[in-house]
Amino acid sequence: MTTHDVIVIGGSLAGAAAAIELRRAGLDVAVFDRDRFPRRKVCGEFLSPGAVRTLEKLGVGERLSSAGAVEIDRARIVVGSRTVEIPFESPGLGVSRQVLDGVLAERSGVVEGHSVEGARPDRSGFRLRVVDPDGRVLELGCRAVVDAAGRRSRFSRRRSSAQYGVQFHEAGDNGSILDFRFFAGGYGGTVSVEGGRRNSCFLVDKERLAAFREQKEGCVVTGPIGYERVSGKYLSIGDASGMIDPFCGEGMRHALDSGRVAGCAIADGLARGKAYEEIRRSYEREWNARWRRRRESASRMRRLVEHPTAFAAAFVVASLFPSLPTSFLRNLWK
Repeated sequence: MTTHDVIVIGGSLAGAAAAIELRRAGLDVAVFDRDRFPRRKVCGEFLSPGAVRTLEKLGVGERLSSAGAVEIDRARIVVGSRTVEIPFESPGLGVSRQVLDGVLAERSGVVEGHSVEGARPDRSGFRLRVVDPDGRVLELGCRAVVDAAGRRSRFSRRRSSAQYGVQFHEAGDNGSILDFRFFAGGYGGTVSVEGGRRNSCFLVDKERLAAFREQKEGCVVTGPIGYERVSGKYLSIGDASGMIDPFCGEGMRHALDSGRVAGCAIADGLARGKAYEEIRRSYEREWNARWRRRRESASRMRRLVEHPTAFAAAFVVASLFPSLPTSFLRNLWK
């Protein structure tokens, strides 16, 4: 049986970030993903200023720029007849997931087309059952396992909401602005990406899906969305650990940052001879310190958005004092 120090289940943003950090620490890492890259994925395709800094720490910032990522310097938020424009303290980026995932997959060394069908503890750590593209079953061992398999992970459970994601690309340039708007039954935004295109992505109630499908050719749907993770036995990162509300524009930063935090926690823990459970708890403490307040603020905002009349009234009041929404979002993005 082949063994590794760490096996990462899922090679998208979170998994790739974890693998990059673990390899920096000199560990033997295997990353498996059932999909092949590049791929299309429902996503807002906006990297906040904080996400850009995380990518620079991972050493892929220049690679994204050369691939055509578009610099975004402000956000424009619309609710009814009210608009608030928020300049960024440092630029974000608009980039398609095909490009972003491809760049990270290249750097992380993900093994594509391999599905992890099962994982169980054993005396030396974990034993995993991996199925390759030809249907052959591989038995692999590792000292630590990371669940980066996304919201559909079979290894970590989440509580689902009744909302769905809808995405489509169109020809045209949205400039350097992230446009974001709220409406009855949902919200979403539009941002420029590479290739002279703009990406639009919305989170909507199930009842509105048919209208989007009829109006927008080639739209892609995913859902239902799962925000809250149910505590489990594996170290989970990215969407496997629960989504941060999409209107925050911090989903990709959360994935990348949680991956980096996990990689550092595992590298430090293995070097110190810590047990896996102790490493997992150490990671979760750091994850909570970095993301708990942001997630709680976003959750409160989500509950307000679910009541359109109250939300519109609150936004009107806030827009009279521009520093209020600006301060809230800058605290999320910094």
